[in-house]
Amino acid sequence: MSPKQISRRKNKGDTAGKAVPVQKTENGRAVKDAREAVLLALLSYEKDGTFSNVLVKRTLDDCSRMTASERAFIKRLLEGVIERRMWLDARIGQLTHRSVTRLHPVIRQILRMGI
Repeated sequence: MSPKQISRRKNKGDTAGKAVPVQKTENGRAVKDAREAVLLALLSYEKDGTFSNVLVKRTLDDCSRMTASERAFIKRLLEGVIERRMWLDARIGQLTHRSVTRLHPVIRQILRMGI
């Protein structure tokens, strides 16, 4: 699943009939929630090798319309995944019995975020 597919995905469960505020990133992608913002940032981090402090600032700037608690969650999750990446990859490798680098990038980042 590509980042475009993720951002286009409809979340009908808890938002049916409600207006969902859409935050656009500097790339023009629509971000609907904090976890999606972190996922897109981690994919960018892995692809481009952006410094983590620059990535966190850019992500928080892109999500400026989100609530303070959502922005705090984004910062904590993003920094935590980046900081503990090697440990997370070791655990994922143990559970999947395969190299983490062989996983699809989106799946790899989702697993890192979820542990």
